[in-house]
Amino acid sequence: MKKNIKHCLTCIGVITIALIAGQMFAKEITTEKLTQKFDKHYGQVEVGGRTVGFEFHRSWPTPSRISFYYPVANSIEFSNDYWKRYESKPFDIKLKVGDKEIQLGRDPYTYEYVPYAANFSKDFEGYSVDFDYNFCDILPEAVMKIIIKNTSKEKQSFDLDIALRSSIHTCHTYTLLDKADVSYLDNNSVCVTDFNAYKDADHAAVFIANAGMEPTSSDSKIGKEVKDPVTAYGYNKELEPGEEMEVIWLVGMCRHSEIAAMVERSLKDWKANVKALEKRVLDFVNIDNFNIDDPILMENGWWSKAEVASLAHYIDGDYISMPCPAEYNFFFTHDLLVTGLGVVLFDPGFVKHGFEFLLKHYDKKDNILEHAYYWKDGKYVTEYVSPSHWNNLWYIIAASSYLKHTNDVATVKKLFPIMTVSMNRILTSVEKDGLVHARYPDWWDAGNVYGARTYVTTLAYRALQDYVYTALTIGDKGKNLSGYLVTAQKMKKALVDKLWDKDRKYLMNQLIGKDGSMDDHYYIGSLLAPAYGILDKEKSEELLATAEKELLDKKLGIRVAMPMNFEKLEKVYQFVNHEEGMPGYYFNGAIWPQGNIWYAVALIANGQADKAEEVIKKYITINGIENSPNGQPSFYETRITADNEQYGQIDKPSFLWQGGWYFYILYQLAGMRECPWNIYFVPEMPGNFKNVSYKVSLPGDLCDVKNTGAGKYFKNIKVDKKAVNTAVVTGSAKKILLNRGIPVMPYLAQAECIVKSVNYNIKSKQLEINAVTVKDQEVAIKVVSPLEIAQVSVNGTPANQAFDVENVDGAYTYDFAFTADKEASIITFEFK
Repeated sequence: MKKNIKHCLTCIGVITIALIAGQMFAKEITTEKLTQKFDKHYGQVEVGGRTVGFEFHRSWPTPSRISFYYPVANSIEFSNDYWKRYESKPFDIKLKVGDKEIQLGRDPYTYEYVPYAANFSKDFEGYSVDFDYNFCDILPEAVMKIIIKNTSKEKQSFDLDIALRSSIHTCHTYTLLDKADVSYLDNNSVCVTDFNAYKDADHAAVFIANAGMEPTSSDSKIGKEVKDPVTAYGYNKELEPGEEMEVIWLVGMCRHSEIAAMVERSLKDWKANVKALEKRVLDFVNIDNFNIDDPILMENGWWSKAEVASLAHYIDGDYISMPCPAEYNFFFTHDLLVTGLGVVLFDPGFVKHGFEFLLKHYDKKDNILEHAYYWKDGKYVTEYVSPSHWNNLWYIIAASSYLKHTNDVATVKKLFPIMTVSMNRILTSVEKDGLVHARYPDWWDAGNVYGARTYVTTLAYRALQDYVYTALTIGDKGKNLSGYLVTAQKMKKALVDKLWDKDRKYLMNQLIGKDGSMDDHYYIGSLLAPAYGILDKEKSEELLATAEKELLDKKLGIRVAMPMNFEKLEKVYQFVNHEEGMPGYYFNGAIWPQGNIWYAVALIANGQADKAEEVIKKYITINGIENSPNGQPSFYETRITADNEQYGQIDKPSFLWQGGWYFYILYQLAGMRECPWNIYFVPEMPGNFKNVSYKVSLPGDLCDVKNTGAGKYFKNIKVDKKAVNTAVVTGSAKKILLNRGIPVMPYLAQAECIVKSVNYNIKSKQLEINAVTVKDQEVAIKVVSPLEIAQVSVNGTPANQAFDVENVDGAYTYDFAFTADKEASIITFEFK
């Protein structure tokens, strides 16, 4: 067990490691196994639980910000510049050893941490200091410990004075409340800063309760309407050599009416509640969903799950995903949706809970999806999405994915009216050119210039198909289904015809819709086009080559947009308050995690799995991020790419999106795919992926999938020990065995339609595919076979159209496409 983390994480079990087939797999992942250590003395740290989060800067052991989520999202923080948040210093801590006094907590310490706890440690001459932070699972408080140890050979006297500025800022409007009623409880061992006069803060009170050694002095100013309130305590103890003193503060917030009961419960139950948080997170981490002989990828999986589990925060009587422990203390729909795309693969219950939350707060009159939900000016407020906003599309894509993995028709039927409105609202933004026009330049929420956009058009292309799949699956066959698919195909064509720049070899964007001028920036949103199959192989390769040339910082990853000159174009894009950032910051050429993810997804879709693995390890894993310029063991919202001393610097570590997106890409790297119509498996994986096993949510339960062997094809496929002739999932299963090699029988490899069943008759040598289709749907079928084909029939009629044939390494690959003319189609491949 690590030297300092044992102070901080009081509930660590003993880790047991087993060597399995040359791999080091933990039977149980513990806090110790997750713990990351960093001793370079720079960088941010964010940790927290469901009710409180702390933000640290420059490896200082005292937080710059304390975010409370209960009763509402108030915070303690004192900075006036977003990029100088380190200037906020709520704590003033002085330590006197003998006759020497120093300021504690305003210099770098070595730290060890997990997303839900942290320890900062430093050795001084004759003594050591540890700052430990834990968080409670249900109780609305953090546990702050200061442990001082006498490391000298003589008895020494230690005087510790701690002061916390306890004024708060309100949620969203960020109004400073600097007058409060301050009082003591429990013989002065508890100090309460009461903001009962402020409805905007939900009549909240900050409380500091001493749960360790008793203070020797109580120095807070007590009274009514105290200006700039400060909670202050002093502690004194003589320590023998090797002896420690431990000061414990419970830092919490509750409503005025709950103060006495909450303090009493906190002092009684805080230890159990810290253990409860750790157990809940580790239970999620220990969902056995992925095994691969790669310690870097496995470690990143554990960390990703720890992030997702710890970033479920309290809001309005519920616990729901928010992006980071301390910065964004309100709910945004987008965060839940993109995270759910990865988590649904192994825990659909997480996603279902998120959708249930959305069902509480949408516009029930007009079925409009919420964009954000937060406390403002004394009440909870809902923002709704605009007609062209990408949340409309991610909602449809995420709901459709949830349905594919669960067949939870009952829940999706409740979501479907919102999906319908979201789809139709997006279509109101489709102009005569067949493209979706929107005010934002790409995926971001800054700027206000209306024009044709690659990003939202690409999402709309995917969402239109996902919507039709959902409608067919839940039995809601609307009149527009054929029209939706026709519109999707028109979008696909229009993207290439009108936004593909043959000189730049990239999908660009229109800048101003009225005169048709084009934006000369390269954006990451275009990476989704090859990922979603919009471009042919040649254009996909060209786009990826351009992205590598124009967007890739080879040390840090894919930049969000280039060139980074938006600060000179504020009037053109109508940016507000310099929201774009300076060059290399935020939207203006910085790096966001989804850019790297989309780049890797596009590489995989384009058959470059080995290169995608390199991208993931270098730019996405906690190991790769730590070993990069100004790196540290963390995830992030954004990284600075400016050519200065801040190059590579991370902002908002412990970021939710990266945890969710990671599994979205990891499963694809291991050969699982998901198109709008089904889930399927492919043999293409990185060269060093030999024996891969994982569990994936399929209708009914988690299914064990094992992928063995080598080669471009599947030799055979077994579902629940029965040989099948399809790599496309057609129903529930408990075990799927994928054995790569030269196929022994024909099998369905891919299908751009809903596949109900696949049957192969050995005697007649016929592979029959039963599909659900929509009139005028463009259906694509890929079949792999050791046999040469005789003919293809659709609904008993021999097909007149040609099909592509490839014969490599002893197997044929047949690509067949047709336009459906009815709601059900039987496609028959007959072999010689």
